[in-house]
Amino acid sequence: VAVKSYYEDTETEGFPVPRMAAGTGIIISGSGYVVTNAHVVAGSSQIRITTPDNKTHLARVVGYDTATDLALIRIMTKGLSLSAVDFGDSSAIRPGDPVIAVGNALGLPGGPTVSLGVVSAVQRQIPMSEFIFEGLIQTDAAINPGNSGGPLATLDGKVIGMNTAMIPCPLLTLFISFAGMRTKSSPSFIPTSSKSTYPTGSGMASSLFPSSPFRGFG
Repeated sequence: VAVKSYYEDTETEGFPVPRMAAGTGIIISGSGYVVTNAHVVAGSSQIRITTPDNKTHLARVVGYDTATDLALIRIMTKGLSLSAVDFGDSSAIRPGDPVIAVGNALGLPGGPTVSLGVVSAVQRQIPMSEFIFEGLIQTDAAINPGNSGGPLATLDGKVIGMNTAMIPCPLLTLFISFAGMRTKSSPSFIPTSSKSTYPTGSGMASSLFPSSPFRGFG
């Protein structure tokens, strides 16, 4: 799904200035639960989700963890029946395995974007802000602004990671792409009702993901 987060920044004159950030989300429950990167939605005043049927819905943040850059959001529309993704086992992938990065590159209209590549390396570690992200998948599949929070998947549609970061290489005029979020084929996180509670902070990642068809990707 396409994720757009809206913020109100303050200029030096003190006037609020609206700002929008574009990203991508992964449907994990047919009732409207979506995971994305925390940096896509944290601190937003409004979130809008565009589902694969091209309908736009308001959503809210259920919880997020900046240390793992994971966020859980829920679409507010009632009575949804969405297609959730299927998860693969990220521990089984090896360098050279083909992968697909799905997202909404640059936040442009026209539906999801797809890029093909291979796993370049696994268990990568990179510094991001005040945290060090570990256990990342490095890939040469193109990840652009707007892809953050989208799925990195095997060719049979199994999600093995979340498109999270890209590091520029000025001398080569390219970016090195990284995906986080370790997955197994049977995640234990299953939202059961609108009254379910979810941890934030360091406990969130383990609750969401213990150590489908592309239409579910949005």
